[in-house]
Amino acid sequence: MTQTDFIQRQLDDLDQRLAEIEEALKGFDELVTERDRLRAARAALAGETADVR
Repeated sequence: MTQTDFIQRQLDDLDQRLAEIEEALKGFDELVTERDRLRAARAALAGETADVR
């Protein structure tokens, strides 16, 4: 294996890992969005409940 082949293999490995991390972060962003939506819904319901009391 030449040095160029070795470097290319390392770059390919890093690209693969980066793709995996980006996919994981996408899932994390979706979870944060859902969390924020649920918090807003809860706050709205809590406000309505407080108005009824």
